[in-house]
Amino acid sequence: MRSSVPRRPLGDEVADRLRDAIFAGEFPPGTQLVEAELAAELDVSRGPIREAFARLEREGLVRTVLHKGAKVVTLTAADAEEIYTLRVALEQLAVTRAGERAAGVDFDGLRQLVNQMAKRVAAASTAELVALDMDFHDLVYRLADHQRLYDAWAAVRSQVRLFLLARSAANEKDYRSRLVDDHHQIVVALTARSPRRIELAEQHVRTAYESLMSTMERDHG
Repeated sequence: MRSSVPRRPLGDEVADRLRDAIFAGEFPPGTQLVEAELAAELDVSRGPIREAFARLEREGLVRTVLHKGAKVVTLTAADAEEIYTLRVALEQLAVTRAGERAAGVDFDGLRQLVNQMAKRVAAASTAELVALDMDFHDLVYRLADHQRLYDAWAAVRSQVRLFLLARSAANEKDYRSRLVDDHHQIVVALTARSPRRIELAEQHVRTAYESLMSTMERDHG
């Protein structure tokens, strides 16, 4: 008897496509997402569009207002501060546990991602580099071997990605110049089980936050 692979809910597939479009800049911050237009464009009914909006709202990528539809979120200074403080706490716990629990060979995946960053940092788009950045941190959380911690990370991961995209757009040269070395240092500290891995994790997130905030203050000053 042939077994069939369960098909993913259509709402999840639509959410994936809209999320990718947001990250790619096709729907900039503040963009009104029109249910009827998206349904026609994606050739689906309005039901999956609503389901996708609900999922993306849970991820912090869109905000819906009754009778007004959904809009792509605009990152504010208050949002950035909340993302920063929460991410610092999560990252510090993640690197602490990963350094305690992961075997040496488990860090090979992190080294490979850093090598990919080094090979592509000059030519790849910032969106591609941010994707590698996210893959790196996602793996650290998996190596932490803490399901609730990973779930907490997954709940804010999309917002963190928006944060990183905004940070790289705010100061692309600085982002590219720091990307490889920052992540390399974290891998070295993790592999050595060094207590410094906690400081490096906090510093890594703080640098991104300060770069973005500096640009926000300049643009609104």
